[in-house]
Amino acid sequence: MSQNPIQRVVIVGAGGVGGGIAGLLASVGIDVLLVARGPHLAAIQSSGLIVRTPTETRVHRLVACEHPQWKAGDVALLCVKSQDTVEALQLIPSGVPVFCAQNGVENEAIVAGSHTTGAMLVWITAVYLKPGIVDLHHGVGCPGILDLGHFSGEQNWATFVAEMLVKAGFDCVVRPDIMAWKRAKLLSNLRGISQITDGELDRELCDAMVDEGKAVLNAAKQPFTPLDTFMERMSGFQCIPIDGIKRPGGSLWQSRERGASSELGWLNGYICRTGKTLGIPTPVNSRLLAQAGRVVAVTG
Repeated sequence: MSQNPIQRVVIVGAGGVGGGIAGLLASVGIDVLLVARGPHLAAIQSSGLIVRTPTETRVHRLVACEHPQWKAGDVALLCVKSQDTVEALQLIPSGVPVFCAQNGVENEAIVAGSHTTGAMLVWITAVYLKPGIVDLHHGVGCPGILDLGHFSGEQNWATFVAEMLVKAGFDCVVRPDIMAWKRAKLLSNLRGISQITDGELDRELCDAMVDEGKAVLNAAKQPFTPLDTFMERMSGFQCIPIDGIKRPGGSLWQSRERGASSELGWLNGYICRTGKTLGIPTPVNSRLLAQAGRVVAVTG
C-alpha cells in the first residue's frame, strides 16, 4: 500500500457521530480538527471534548473552530445532518476529499458536484444532548461500524481513511457497493419515525413502511443490500449502558430533545418524494411523515 497522504482529519459536525469519531481518532495520535458552533463549540474550546464510554471517560483537548483554516493533507468527514449538508459544504475547499458520514442517500451526489467524494455507512450508538459531551454506548472492542467506499473522484482515499479508522478501533470494511449498503440502512431507518411521533409502531406498520421503501428503490433502479445481510453485518455490535443508564434514544429523538431540526425529510421524506416522482404510492410513510411534522410543529 502507498503511504497514507492524510495529515489531518477535519470533522465537520461535532455531534454524537462526529464527536465520537474525533475522540477515538485523537486517542491513537491522529491529528483532528473539529468544526462546530454555538454552545457546543464554546464548551469544547473551554473544557475539551468529553467522550464517555462504558469503561472510561476521556477529555480530548482538540482544536475546534467554526471556520477552519485548511491545509495540504486534509480530508473532511461530513457528519452534519442531511439538511445541513449544503451549508456545511461551503466551508470545505473543492480540493479537499469529503466522506459523507451521514444518514440518507442524497448527500454524496450533492458533494460530488464539487469534491472527490466517499460514502460512509455509520453504525454508532452515540448520544449528544449536552454541549461538550458525547456518550458512546458500545461494547468493549468495537466502538462502531464505519464501512465506506468510493463515490466519485480519486478512489484511493477510501482505503486511506479506512486505515485510520481501523487504527482507532472501528470495524471498517471498504466496499465497492457502499451505496447499496447505505440504502439498506435507509430502509432500516424508516421505522425510526416513531422517535418523533411518540409511541412504538407495530410490526405490521413497520413492515409496510419498509415494503414501500423497497418498491420505490426498485422502481428507481437503486440497488440495496438485502436487509437480512445488512442486519447480520450489524449483529455483532453491542450497545451497553454508561453508568447504568441505557442509551435514551436514537438520533431523531436526540434532535427533538435538543430542539434541533429533524432529518426525516431525508429518510422517510426521500421515499415519499421519489415515490411521487415515479408514481409509486407511499401511503404509510406519507401519513406518518405528516404526523411527525405536526408533532415537531407543536413541540418546536
